[in-house]
Amino acid sequence: MQQFWSDVTGFPLEQFQKVQWKRHNPKTKRKNIGNSYNGLLIIAVKKSIDITRRIRGWNNPTNTIYCRVD
Repeated sequence: MQQFWSDVTGFPLEQFQKVQWKRHNPKTKRKNIGNSYNGLLIIAVKKSIDITRRIRGWNNPTNTIYCRVD
């Protein structure tokens, strides 16, 4: 799992902390299960409010760009 996120982000494996496993729920209704699910990446940046604000902005729906296709 760390190798996947290292490839996606370009961060070296040494910068990753240990993996935290969530307990298994056999009755899950989630659709993101199986071998194609690579978990959740949490990014922690110390003493950087500017970077934190930018990251929060990535998920802001007002930043979505819409275009019309004719």
